[in-house]
Amino acid sequence: MSQASLTYHIVLATRRRRRFITADVRGRLRRYLAGMIKKLRGHPFTVSQFVVGKVVAYVNAQQEHHRARPFEEELKDLLDRHGIEYDPRYV
Repeated sequence: MSQASLTYHIVLATRRRRRFITADVRGRLRRYLAGMIKKLRGHPFTVSQFVVGKVVAYVNAQQEHHRARPFEEELKDLLDRHGIEYDPRYV
């Protein structure tokens, strides 16, 4: 029996940063991405099992949260806080 547990939060960037993922396709998109997770490239972060609940709550409220604070701004802050170098053209 495996003692490992992995939880993924995938961040996608759309062409020209258009916001076109509507509620009616979100569920289908999530199921599709679950099957493609090993082939996707993104900004991976690991979190302790201790904070998975907080991460899940954040993701569930993400659509509302990003109305007040753009995703790009939040991602740059996260990368900066963790000392991760990045090319601003791709954020």
